[in-house]
Amino acid sequence: MTDEAARLRDRLPRTWSPFFARYGNFRPAQLAAIPLILDGKNVVLSAMTAGGKTSAALAPLVERHLPPGAAGLHIVYVSPTKALTADLIRRISVPLDAMSIRYAVKTGDGDSLSRSNPAPLIVTTPESLDSLLASQARLLVNVRAVVLDELHLLDGTVRGDQLRAVLHRLRAVRRYAVQLGDASDDAIQYVALSATLTDPARRAARYFPEPHPVTLAGSRPIRANLLPMEEGAEAQTLLRYFEEFRAKNWRKALVFCNSRAEVERYAAAVRMRSPFGGAVYVHYSNLTAERRKAVETAFAGGSAALCFASSTLELGIDIGDIDCVIQIGAPGSAASFMQRIGRGGRRKSEAHTALFYRNNYEQQLLQAYLSGNSGHTPTPIRPFLPSVAVQQIFSMIKQSPDASVRLNPLADVFEGLLSLRDLTAIVGHLNALHYLREVRPGTFGVGVELNKLIDQQFNPYAKARYRRSLYSNIQSGSGQQIAILEEGTGQTVAHVDLEWLDAPNLILEGHSIQLKWVDKDVERRIQKRNTGQAKPFRAARQLLSYETAQLLKQSLGFAPDAAPLIRVEDGVMLFHFLGDLYAAALAALHGSDGWLQNAERAGLWLWLPANQPLQATDAQIRHLLTNRYERWEALLNPGIYQDLLPPELRERSVIDQFDIGAFQRACNLHIVNVPPEAASALLALLE
Repeated sequence: MTDEAARLRDRLPRTWSPFFARYGNFRPAQLAAIPLILDGKNVVLSAMTAGGKTSAALAPLVERHLPPGAAGLHIVYVSPTKALTADLIRRISVPLDAMSIRYAVKTGDGDSLSRSNPAPLIVTTPESLDSLLASQARLLVNVRAVVLDELHLLDGTVRGDQLRAVLHRLRAVRRYAVQLGDASDDAIQYVALSATLTDPARRAARYFPEPHPVTLAGSRPIRANLLPMEEGAEAQTLLRYFEEFRAKNWRKALVFCNSRAEVERYAAAVRMRSPFGGAVYVHYSNLTAERRKAVETAFAGGSAALCFASSTLELGIDIGDIDCVIQIGAPGSAASFMQRIGRGGRRKSEAHTALFYRNNYEQQLLQAYLSGNSGHTPTPIRPFLPSVAVQQIFSMIKQSPDASVRLNPLADVFEGLLSLRDLTAIVGHLNALHYLREVRPGTFGVGVELNKLIDQQFNPYAKARYRRSLYSNIQSGSGQQIAILEEGTGQTVAHVDLEWLDAPNLILEGHSIQLKWVDKDVERRIQKRNTGQAKPFRAARQLLSYETAQLLKQSLGFAPDAAPLIRVEDGVMLFHFLGDLYAAALAALHGSDGWLQNAERAGLWLWLPANQPLQATDAQIRHLLTNRYERWEALLNPGIYQDLLPPELRERSVIDQFDIGAFQRACNLHIVNVPPEAASALLALLE
């Protein structure tokens, strides 16, 4: 142990032994971040997966804010998902139990927080923290520290903006507690953690003040095989690859797919024919939490096992040592690609991965991800999403003792996020829609429609039928959700949308199962469009972002401002590499709007009748966006409460999120004429 490490150990008299003694030393991320946290600084720590970030945050916060016998809730640990929350508890329970520190969990899957004697530490999600503020804000008056885990998964999304507003409300609770004499001060210390976060200080500053960035570069070497997978022979390709495991002494593999349909299809195809026998599992969000937890436990505990998963296992859920990570097709971003690879060989010096491509596009994109140029185009910082204000107003009314909200306190919560003028317009529109009602000038209470929404939260049948949740701004389903129950036990194993059940058999967890209907009304509706074939769950294709399209362009050897153009008999094929959103706008501006829906790889190229200029005026683009703003909302993902905003704010939100300036800069391209003999690489992307 170095002198630096020894000095740091001495600064952790209570937490060194339970958190670090079994390892005998500190990890680099811990050496860098812990002194700052012990000094009371707000920190954003960006380091590689399995780099010890959780202990780097939690140990010094426990040392500072949880003295022996501490009463009340002092530390809030915010995790992005319920699954990651459960895994986190498994890991931190050992040192916390050793210190006799109580902890609680509050997520949509369960709530162990005592209202009469709250634990000093709680692990929760953004939505459940919102719910806690609305129902038991008094429990948060003594909060001294907040940890934001895996911040890159939230930032720039509607959930990230909800968390920003929730943290504003938490600070307001602390200030109010000081005014009442229930707290001596309103100070809160923050630590944000991330494996991949570009511009960490600027991004973290959107959540808390004065973040001190700690960034540790470096990662394990990647041993990758880029392999073809012929259509119709996918199972045989995988089985041949599994045959190599014995020679390499590999026993466990995690296979990532880009849709639930692929997870089920490939699992069903190799089940009982692979060297893993019956130890073939599937993992994705439609399975119940209990089912997913059973899969995680069985897969982690098995000596030899195979698991097909969607993005649900990209995060740091502990599923044991993985010898090889397999990816079928290319994920939607370089960050997701690296996150998946990082799940393998976590305790080894290098990571092994097999990358299967089914066409030239997937091959080129996987190669681009693998090239290490993923940091070339950082993800832009999006403006605040105003739909979050609608959901937050409803939650704040639930928090209020008199079930009302007033404009001035509302403006304080959204300071720096939305103007008082915008909030006034939102409240007035909700009043006109009967979600709110004005009980006295400037004060609004619960309206008829909000009462209906609140009632749905406590009715399981109604909750499954409706899209909105009071404490969430993400869509909970696309209509009525159907529970799939296991015959015999009666236990629910999955929830599926109605449109997925269009056959008498359903592929579930790699098995073709026969459905026996309990809900006869749903059965009759399904039978009207029954195809007679067993089908797995379906999922929409991933949108191609501008950043990913630019990465692909770079890997093909074109300059950032280049637009390769191929001349054909009837016009030109312009390869703009703008991604799906900007490509849709470009196509609409050039009168090719309808064509876009059916074009293969439309986010990469556009058919033009002639060599037309790409640039459009600000006025032209604004007219395009506001004339059909509902269409652009579907591509921008502004939150499920977007349709309750005033029309003028909906339009402005679309314009702000679209970023006209960025679009015009992206379209400021230099046309590069590609001769026919050199066009094959571009045309191959469309095959």
